[in-house]
Amino acid sequence: VLSRDTRWATFRVSYVEDPDVETRRVGINFDPEEIPPPEVGDPSGLTSYPYLKKDAVASAIVEGARTRLRLDIFSQQRDYFTNLRADTDVQGVRFNGKRDFGSYIYAELDGRYSDAKRGIVDDNTLEVLYSRSYDWVLKGRLNWEFYKNFLASVELGYLQRTGNLDYNGQWLALRFRYTMRSSEPGS
Repeated sequence: VLSRDTRWATFRVSYVEDPDVETRRVGINFDPEEIPPPEVGDPSGLTSYPYLKKDAVASAIVEGARTRLRLDIFSQQRDYFTNLRADTDVQGVRFNGKRDFGSYIYAELDGRYSDAKRGIVDDNTLEVLYSRSYDWVLKGRLNWEFYKNFLASVELGYLQRTGNLDYNGQWLALRFRYTMRSSEPGS
């Protein structure tokens, strides 16, 4: 990680190349209101696809007394070691803004554009079929932290996907989160 702090902003560049194992594959190639179809073949394959992870991120962060703005440009590649799973390549840009209103209340605005190339391996011919998607995601969130460990959030979001699979969707979510904290002296 390379980092440079200036008077008004912080700039960071990082690159990670690391072997990893896919341990969860949910939500690929099915409609949002359907249960995903089971994988064809060996069900143990859901937890046994090793790959080489290549992640690069360039960030610019501007922070004031109550406001924080962040812009990320990213590239994520997954190069699988097996011919049974096709490689994945995603590039994009993300903007995040956070504003503190005091009294443990803050708002966040998050926008992201990504260009994803994902492959599917045909089980019969082992031929790789690639699909491409272009996603625009916009989320707004209002958070309230209360009594040290609790967080309540209201989130409104929108997703527009174009490419091989077109999809438009929006959501409204109310979340409560409890975080376990250690009982150290002074905390």
